[in-house]
Amino acid sequence: MVLTKLAKSSSLRAAMGFGMGGVAFALGNLLLARSMPVSEYGRYALAVAIYNIFWTIAALGFDEASLRHSDRLDRMVFVRIIISGVIMGGVACVVGHWLYGLDADLLLLLGVAIVAGGLSSVASAMLRREGQHTAPLLINNAANWAVMTSALASLALDLHTAVFALAVLMITVTLAAAVGWVRALQEQASIAVERQHVPLREAVSFVSIVASGSILLQLERMVAPMALGVDALASFAVLASVALFPYRMLRAGAIFSLVPKLRGAANLQERNHVLVHELGAVLFVLVGASIGVLLLSAPLTYFVTGGKYELPLVLVVAACVNGAAKVIAGVQNAVVTACGTESDVASLKWLTWVMITGGVIGAWAGSVYGLAGLVTGAGIGSLIGALPCMYLAYQVLRREQMPEGQASPMDAANLPVG
Repeated sequence: MVLTKLAKSSSLRAAMGFGMGGVAFALGNLLLARSMPVSEYGRYALAVAIYNIFWTIAALGFDEASLRHSDRLDRMVFVRIIISGVIMGGVACVVGHWLYGLDADLLLLLGVAIVAGGLSSVASAMLRREGQHTAPLLINNAANWAVMTSALASLALDLHTAVFALAVLMITVTLAAAVGWVRALQEQASIAVERQHVPLREAVSFVSIVASGSILLQLERMVAPMALGVDALASFAVLASVALFPYRMLRAGAIFSLVPKLRGAANLQERNHVLVHELGAVLFVLVGASIGVLLLSAPLTYFVTGGKYELPLVLVVAACVNGAAKVIAGVQNAVVTACGTESDVASLKWLTWVMITGGVIGAWAGSVYGLAGLVTGAGIGSLIGALPCMYLAYQVLRREQMPEGQASPMDAANLPVG
């Protein structure tokens, strides 16, 4: 009976879709860690961390805001995303060069990948808005599959460099963006939806929210090389590939599904039903994932990396604390994004940076105890910093009246059932 209910959870179905890509990301990273020198793998992990932050904001909020409005893709939108992607890619290159000293060849690949990532996120958002699941999941997971592809190609061609691995990621994401736009334009041509322009103010609010969420996920990767060195980042990347990725996939799946489902709720009763059903399923899997991480992380890492990297129990426990904190943070952001007013979204924009600040302080404070201390401190610090966001989400859920722009029952019919 429990398994039947879990199978009907669209959050978990989405999490499974992200999870398959997450497995490819994890195994690919472990194989790259095994074949690359430690410092080279650390450089690659850093470049991927910067990519993961900046591709999510390359569209300057148009992708997230378009989930709430029926805007259409056209030439002007395409040009807009290209321009914003180039700007964000340039900022990413500056960060990579001045803070971490990344080489020019890595930075060039990184910038192109970020532009492509912004285009793919817009196409994915449009398909999600129209009730599609498989296509946007594949588009969003392209970078994860690229990691596995680069690992296999690296072993086959005996090319064990960060530049080669990042080049494979860039090419894969670019192809995904092209396919995503073709698919989105085909879908758009088959429906008749009144155009609702995305308000610039709302889009800008989402930039801050999405950026803070991305930084929260990559926080340890950005702090570790400065606090403990690039070799520590390589060790954390291995830990993240094994012990943190289940939490990240669960967080991504919950947000992916919760936002449109909560937007589709016609009243408070329906909204509460969605939350109870989805969050109960997420909690069940969260406990199961933690048990699996504790039992399997260390032996799996030792086996796949050939003993090059080892994960002590204290480090795996730290990962469980950190991962659970990030799932909680993701759910509360999804609630405000879906059910809040523009004022609530604007408040979330600032409150999420309180969470980031708490995570950074916790990571730096914990780093005196090594990598395990850094990981634990980041998780606890971000959870403490999330308390104002939790209160905002609680206030939003207590309201009887739905925010302006809430999806109508007809719109809800296009959303997945479960």
